[in-house]
Amino acid sequence: MIKAMFLSASCFAANVPAVRAAELSIAFADAGPAITAASKRLGDHLDWGAAVCGEPKYLKTVCVWELGSKFSLTANTLGESTRASMLITRWRKPDQSDASEIKAFRLACNALVAALQPNWSPQRVNQFANRLRGKMHTDHEIRDSGVRFAFYTWPEMLTCEAQPDG
Repeated sequence: MIKAMFLSASCFAANVPAVRAAELSIAFADAGPAITAASKRLGDHLDWGAAVCGEPKYLKTVCVWELGSKFSLTANTLGESTRASMLITRWRKPDQSDASEIKAFRLACNALVAALQPNWSPQRVNQFANRLRGKMHTDHEIRDSGVRFAFYTWPEMLTCEAQPDG
């Protein structure tokens, strides 16, 4: 089951052999600033702020950015690489009747796509991310340009994720 691999950065690192490790174009420790910059390129601003990376809270190859208690961004890598092997935006306990929360999650997802597809126009990013999320009720994956983007529904959480396709 593919969905199980995306559950958490530590779960991913434990379940995928290093031989299969592939990388995204963003350094795992720079994911927050890169996705913040991508949100500005899209005409909005979602500032992920400072990360908490490594030990003692996380594995040394994991960085997490928090936006209040509802949203987070996790980036991880495998082995000695500095490039991210997976990026995950999370919306905890989503309230789909709250327009501001929906907007924040959509922007987080769109900015994740934009950061990994820097040559795409804001319109193309928006169309792609809308297709990825759909009505935000069912899991969906789309592969494009060597990246596997995924939208997942979990009990009390929605995620927008990316990892290398291959």
